[in-house]
Amino acid sequence: MNIFEKQRDFLEQTVRANQASARRRAQKSVGVIERNSSASQEEALRNGEPQALLIVRMKTKEVKITAFLGDELFAGDLIDCFNEKWLVMEAFTDENGIRYGFAWACNTVLRFQNGSPTIIERHAIIDDGNYINVARFNPQLPLEEGFYRVYLPQDTDTEKIHINKRFSIGIAYNERIEPILAVIRTVWIDPKSRNIGEGSRLLSLRMERDVFNKQRDNVEELICDFVTAGINEPPPPDDEPPEPDPDNPVLRCIIEGRDTIRIGTTRAFTVRVVDEEGAPFDIGAFNFLWTWDITSGITFTPSGAQLNIQVPLTFSLVGRMIELSVVDEDGAFDAGTFKVEVVD
Repeated sequence: MNIFEKQRDFLEQTVRANQASARRRAQKSVGVIERNSSASQEEALRNGEPQALLIVRMKTKEVKITAFLGDELFAGDLIDCFNEKWLVMEAFTDENGIRYGFAWACNTVLRFQNGSPTIIERHAIIDDGNYINVARFNPQLPLEEGFYRVYLPQDTDTEKIHINKRFSIGIAYNERIEPILAVIRTVWIDPKSRNIGEGSRLLSLRMERDVFNKQRDNVEELICDFVTAGINEPPPPDDEPPEPDPDNPVLRCIIEGRDTIRIGTTRAFTVRVVDEEGAPFDIGAFNFLWTWDITSGITFTPSGAQLNIQVPLTFSLVGRMIELSVVDEDGAFDAGTFKVEVVD
């Protein structure tokens, strides 16, 4: 072994010894903090499991977390502490192997279904761009009006969230002071950019405001597109169709209008009611409730049996499909539906 090899070997041994000593000092100092600081939270939970952590409240909505040497902490972890739920937004390891992280207070619970009657709940953060002003984490341009970011843990249920999936974020009221859902709709899914390193599992969604659909949304359960029967369940056996009752004919709504609408234009749609044979029914004494499934930027103006749709000159709307629905307020007629495509 020449002089250079001996020097390299000596330096490597010194570095290893210093690292081991630093780890011992770090673990010892963590123990001192645990015994002498209110930061120690021995009753904390990480993803529902007990795990002692050092947690310091930085702001009303943010905490700094330190895990003990050998313990884990990842972006996307859900922490129970201070009688609140905290979502770890970023986590990292120092040179001594100790895990650190920052977490934000969850401000909503999303209730949803994945195509079956099973109801899923996840604590989440909904941010309109002003929830926490943290330049190191959120350096992007401010969100435009009507858009939101939603953060939640990524797991086998949340990874099934798809584009156009709708969520309720609370109760609102319509002009008749009836409870409806305040609704947002998924327009982009980002499973990666907030995750650095193995173990990270933070899901980021981009959302926009949407509208309540009386036929599809469940106010009591706070769930959009409520499922009462599994999508894979076989349909019930067909029964003999009932005999027509000439004294009580089945009446249904029909929406009339073109099935396309150009950007930068306005189009009117009307409803009429017909019986089984297509004969018209007088609707002069009835009030109608119009609903639609989208969309931010498009203006809907209902007026009795007519609905006006105004589409702005926005090319990003081209290709969007608008699903209309109409029913009378008394429920005397079967609902009518109609699809309209935005074209250029």
